Amino acid sequence: MARDNRRWGYTRIRGALHNLGHEVARNTIKRILLENGFDPGRKKGMSWRTFLKAHWGAVAATDFFSIEVLTRMGLVRYFVLFVIDLKTRRVDIAGILPRPNGECLAQIIPLGEEHLRDAVKQYAEHYHVERNHQGLDNRLIERPHGVINMNSAVERHERMGGILNDYERRAA
Repeated sequence: MARDNRRWGYTRIRGALHNLGHEVARNTIKRILLENGFDPGRKKGMSWRTFLKAHWGAVAATDFFSIEVLTRMGLVRYFVLFVIDLKTRRVDIAGILPRPNGECLAQIIPLGEEHLRDAVKQYAEHYHVERNHQGLDNRLIERPHGVINMNSAVERHERMGGILNDYERRAA
């Protein structure tokens, strides 16, 4: 058990042995571990290899590259952002832009980590439920449910002090 579970101390091993019907004192387990070269008091961190093996199906990497493109306007440098699923090696292109400066954070200076996290959260919510996407025929990713009442007034909803805006009809 100690060899297979490097992070387990003698208390955890004692519990696992109990689950198998064995009652062994903690000091006995500690002595056996020490005699066999294990330090039961020191918990070892998970190795990078073990972490990747355990999470391989959920790990992706992202990177970008730039490429010069000859256009009617002359030579333009484009930036390509891509994501690769490490398990399947499937690559998805996340975006291609000549000037990668349309992110929400280009318009604010976060005042601390909490402000940064809130700004990213606000932008992600806006992106999913309020922003129209050209790749989706200029539609929303998550469409509101129900029928739009065309007789109700249009309201503006601001996020991040008006940097992000959304318009919808007031509920009837």
